[in-house]
Amino acid sequence: MPASLLSPCESRAREAGISVTHIPYKSSGQSVVDVLGGQVDAIFGDISTLAPHAQSGAVTALAVTAPRRSPLLPNTPTTAEAGLPEIRTVNWFGLHALARTPPAVLERLKTAVRAAQLDPAYQASLAKLANTTGTVGAERFAEMIQDEAQRLAPIVRSLGITFN
Repeated sequence: MPASLLSPCESRAREAGISVTHIPYKSSGQSVVDVLGGQVDAIFGDISTLAPHAQSGAVTALAVTAPRRSPLLPNTPTTAEAGLPEIRTVNWFGLHALARTPPAVLERLKTAVRAAQLDPAYQASLAKLANTTGTVGAERFAEMIQDEAQRLAPIVRSLGITFN
């Protein structure tokens, strides 16, 4: 089950033991506009989007949910440092193909993606936004998805979400 099935707000609130009202947005950009305009009290969002607003003092960054502090906000603690060690999320992106994709095509895709992930220029462009290539290779990516599914399963069950 992908992490996207459970909103970041709901999963973090459950783990923190607090009550929140989840407001779904079509984009993180609108949530930033609404928090800056005072229509909502707080948001979870991408650090590369929110860091400039925190650096300017327009918002207060309470914590980052990654395992390590971000170079974009080095003085902002991780959720673990803030006393909430179970709250951790990172955004991830991956390439998926249909199960019926021919094996030769899958291998070409895997090779191309791995080469891109290992490209120093690509890594440098990601670092500017405090991002990394994360898990490199299809096998490690599959393991990461499985680990996240196992970690999130109890939260999903506690919300009464079922899958057909």
